[in-house]
Amino acid sequence: MKLLIFLLHTYRWSVLTVLLVSLVSGIVNTALIGLLNRQLTTQAALTASFASNFIGLVFFTIVFDLLAKNLLSTLTGWTSYHLRIKLAQQILATPLVRLEALGTPRLLAILSDDIRSIAHLLTGLPALTIGLVTMIGATAYLGWLSPMALTLSLIHI
Repeated sequence: MKLLIFLLHTYRWSVLTVLLVSLVSGIVNTALIGLLNRQLTTQAALTASFASNFIGLVFFTIVFDLLAKNLLSTLTGWTSYHLRIKLAQQILATPLVRLEALGTPRLLAILSDDIRSIAHLLTGLPALTIGLVTMIGATAYLGWLSPMALTLSLIHI
């Protein structure tokens, strides 16, 4: 949680943009599920309208997913860079006696492994947002199709 607060404070617009693009991607995923469900349940013949809607939704799903991942990759790179710079400045400002007490392995672990762990945490942000929005949208769609099925599903959770 502290990391997310730090990111929102330091990179507010970048994080919000990544979350917004991921949110739109989740909404498009949900719309695609709804389109396919409507086509399968009505058992109507395939029309040009369905085909164009399907192609458009698949296209936008791919575009927003790739955009979210690209934005996140950039954000992860900048975050790692700035955290490493900040840590290096803090290490340089630390008295030599304290640095010797910590030892070289600990300092190297701080500069390499800890930052890498933070970067790996960030890479899951779009997938998490897209998955949550898709799940919420699919649940709402299930409730619209059959309130009883939604109630039974929620009871079993």
